[in-house]
Amino acid sequence: MRAENTGAAFSLGRGMGLLFIVAAFAAIFGILLYFPRFPRGDRLVQLAMGLLMGGAAGNLIDRLVFGHVTDFISVSYFAVINLADIWINLGVGFYILWVVRAEILAHRRPPEADSAA
Repeated sequence: MRAENTGAAFSLGRGMGLLFIVAAFAAIFGILLYFPRFPRGDRLVQLAMGLLMGGAAGNLIDRLVFGHVTDFISVSYFAVINLADIWINLGVGFYILWVVRAEILAHRRPPEADSAA
């Protein structure tokens, strides 16, 4: 199934293309600005940011060139999406996983602290 989508996920915000263009530019700029602050060598956050930026750029290009994104992957009766949407969702998921992992590691007490108590 092929669908032209001027809105966001699930066609919410139809006709608000300019807002989504600005949001995509802001997301890409924000990732480029903050990427050097993420831990070097942490593949999970690099993957998350790469997927987010790639998905945002893909949808941005579609909006700038065609005025809409083209959704072509039918997910049962649930929705019609495109690859950029998948990359964005995977990027968000990996970012959440990275944050949770970082919180768990930050709150672990070193083994020396347990034996000293």
